[in-house]
Amino acid sequence: MKTSIRFIFVICALITACAGLLSTIKHEKIKYKIINALTDLDGTDGPCIGVDSDDEAQIGHAPIINNSPTRVGYFTNLPGSSYVLRLDPGKDGFLHFNMDYPWVLASADPKANLNKEMYELIVPRALTENPNLIKRLTGFIFNLCNPKAVR
Repeated sequence: MKTSIRFIFVICALITACAGLLSTIKHEKIKYKIINALTDLDGTDGPCIGVDSDDEAQIGHAPIINNSPTRVGYFTNLPGSSYVLRLDPGKDGFLHFNMDYPWVLASADPKANLNKEMYELIVPRALTENPNLIKRLTGFIFNLCNPKAVR
């Protein structure tokens, strides 16, 4: 019994590690990570006071903590906004994102360009080149918790 439980944990760890590799993109020697704010960060919709964005976007928010040893920047490409959330190690905050397109571009590299141009260059390309990334980010938890679900 204990062996099968350990085996399940090992398999889950391997799936998570491999899925994480799919969401890491290298562009001009800088590593970027693509995150889905809805599934990876448990984001929700709701009123976001003081967030600059155009009125057409449905804005969501997600609590986030930087568990890495370096400062990390997050760009969400909210329409009409160029805001980058930067969190120091161990700090937390709220990430505001577009509910219709919840992909977040993140990097711990201080030279990373976290802006609209880089977002539009990297995120769509990554989603096109790695179709499993979309499935992983939007269905990973559901599929793990519901092994009998129709796929």
